[in-house]
Amino acid sequence: VRDGIVIPGANSKTLIVRQAGDYFVRIATAAGCPGVSPVVRVRMHDVRIRTVPNVLDFGTLGACKSDTTLTVDVINDGSSAISITDITLPPGFALVSPPPGFSLATGRSQTVRLAFSPAGSGAFNGTVVFKAQPCGVTTVCSVRGTRNAISVSVDRSQVNFGAYATCPSTFVRVDSTFSIRNSGTDTILVGVPRVDPPFYLLTAFPGAKVLAPGQDLPIQIQYRPLGADRDRGVIQQIAFPYSSRSCKDTLRAQ
Repeated sequence: VRDGIVIPGANSKTLIVRQAGDYFVRIATAAGCPGVSPVVRVRMHDVRIRTVPNVLDFGTLGACKSDTTLTVDVINDGSSAISITDITLPPGFALVSPPPGFSLATGRSQTVRLAFSPAGSGAFNGTVVFKAQPCGVTTVCSVRGTRNAISVSVDRSQVNFGAYATCPSTFVRVDSTFSIRNSGTDTILVGVPRVDPPFYLLTAFPGAKVLAPGQDLPIQIQYRPLGADRDRGVIQQIAFPYSSRSCKDTLRAQ
């Protein structure tokens, strides 16, 4: 029985339901004695999300511009409140804000900022995937951009340290190393990067570092959440200012 109405043909030991409603089982024994089960309430989640726009074109970066950003709106078109629990990006693109875990009420939207910061030259394209719970529904946004020349780069746009248990055995996470490469013909000076908790700079920076053509500079970052930094998502942009004879710019990683 669903919502007080007998379901035709539903007389087997099991029933697969595909509609919301209040269900119960009514039986009669061979002697005519009735029996009624407890009510099982079934509710269906209506999860529908989309992005506006569904294509982001970051344009073309020159030798002295390392990155650019654009925004996309994630919209909840369903009748259920949702949380965006995961955002995956193709190589050359990074999430700037907000970190995954944000909620969207019915009919609401969230502006998400993405960065195009490729480590090399050429054309880059792919798909950004937004995953929502409940039900694991996804929506996508296509991204593309080009870098026609490169003099200095950081080897990755972002590092995801992942999610950890609320009671881990240690709060010290595996170190991550970014590598800055001088691909040009001029010597560059890399300034001191700013890193705020719960991320910590492990590479010593008493001052600007000199980077010769063809040389790499490894920079170690540690994730160590303590106190208020625990039990929350966090995303941070780490900026590496640099200058050369022909360029002055900032390399950014998330």
